Amino acid sequence: MGPNGSILDEVSYANQTTDISYGRYPDGTGNFQAMSPTFDAENIGTTTASNQPLENLVFKVYPNPAHSTFYLELNGQGKKTVSVFNLNGTVVHQGSFSEIGQIDVSDWPTGMCIVRVENSFMKIVVD
Repeated sequence: MGPNGSILDEVSYANQTTDISYGRYPDGTGNFQAMSPTFDAENIGTTTASNQPLENLVFKVYPNPAHSTFYLELNGQGKKTVSVFNLNGTVVHQGSFSEIGQIDVSDWPTGMCIVRVENSFMKIVVD
């Protein structure tokens, strides 16, 4: 702001789309394009430009909030890789489960985490 209260410079943005990021696909080598967020993971085919629908897995996370442990139930979908991220995008847990997995959070700081099973995401609170 100027001395008389006038605006000296400003930046205006058009309407923004939520849950979209931009990345180079394949990972770091292709052209930049709109993609689904990958939370500190490789860009491996989760682009929004594809006409192929992403497989949506149905899984349960309980209890939520979690105090010392939470369970992940995959509902008979076979062995899947599970990643848990903090809100900074850092992987705090990664493993594979077939049916029901148990994840110990007793030494994790309190806060929200994102549980990822392939292309499906769920929030969990650790307290």
